[in-house]
Amino acid sequence: MINLLFTALDLETALVETVKSWISNPPILLRDPYNPASTNGIVPGVFQGRIPSALGPADPKINSSFPYKAPSITISAGRKDYRRVSGIAVVNMLVLTWDDDLHRNGYADVENICQRIIYGIYESRIIANAFPLLDELVHSETINDPSIDYFGYFLGRVEAKFGIYTPQPMEDQYPYADQDVVVSTPGSNPLPTRS
Repeated sequence: MINLLFTALDLETALVETVKSWISNPPILLRDPYNPASTNGIVPGVFQGRIPSALGPADPKINSSFPYKAPSITISAGRKDYRRVSGIAVVNMLVLTWDDDLHRNGYADVENICQRIIYGIYESRIIANAFPLLDELVHSETINDPSIDYFGYFLGRVEAKFGIYTPQPMEDQYPYADQDVVVSTPGSNPLPTRS
């Protein structure tokens, strides 16, 4: 059981575990960039924030124990908007896959992962019983940049908005916090209340 504090980072943590289950049951198996001749696929790694970096990718010890850069999914709540009574976390789920087929059909792997994530989001509606999906569009796109050829790697993203907790003042310390008054800081001159 995850001990949630209802922050955007807690949402990221919960989504990492949730997305892992969505892409593993049934598993989405993709090409292995470190063993392209293999007919066995690998499940994408799911990471909070960013894909971890290896110190020396040519070192076989690191490659054998370090997670693959691709295929992978990163989950980051890079933007948060707070209102007085509720907050919004804009979560970006970036997808990176690899396929060296010259027909460039690897984009379909990105599309399949994005679709699985979108289905999971809408079927769940609330992540970890704490973060509701807001009634706004969930965006998905395959990134195609005509100025740069990323051949071998295919990129995509899903963007969704979830409700997050907005901290409230403690009533016993600030009894007038829910009223329309201005409270001064300790040790300063009191400010007038609004009329």
